[in-house]
Amino acid sequence: MYNALAMQSSQFSGLHYGSAPKGGYPCIQMGALDGPSGGAVSAVQNALTSQFGPLLQISSNHFSQKMTLGTFDAETDRLVRQFQDLQGLTPDGIVGPVTGKKLGLTFQKCSKVMASGAGGSIDPDPKPLSTLDEILLTRFTNPVAFYGGATLLAGVVGFGVYKLAQR
Repeated sequence: MYNALAMQSSQFSGLHYGSAPKGGYPCIQMGALDGPSGGAVSAVQNALTSQFGPLLQISSNHFSQKMTLGTFDAETDRLVRQFQDLQGLTPDGIVGPVTGKKLGLTFQKCSKVMASGAGGSIDPDPKPLSTLDEILLTRFTNPVAFYGGATLLAGVVGFGVYKLAQR
């Protein structure tokens, strides 16, 4: 799956991120920090602003104005809840495997949540992703694969129509 941390971006003040931990990021919520979470907070913030910014109506300079990069602060929590609500998830502010998948990131199954560790249901998904949702998620998280696949499909269909027309 697409890894937002593999990107190098000047909007993050020259910081360069590595890849996600092998088993995925640990579940995070308000109060989590990049260091203990292995970069999960920055990955979520990057996905929210760069990939889903238009959907959430936020600008690319949102970090410098309202968010602290690498800290799951109140603004990050607000955006996560808004994103979860728009995706039909329970807006609990916890980023686990379900919310992570919809953001294009891999998270571990939540046995505990980094930060306050409050109990309760963790990242419930009311319904699995449909095939159309999977395709649209690929469009946002891996546009090269999405448009490459669409181009290939168009070429195959066009070639088939061409061959049929020659009969």
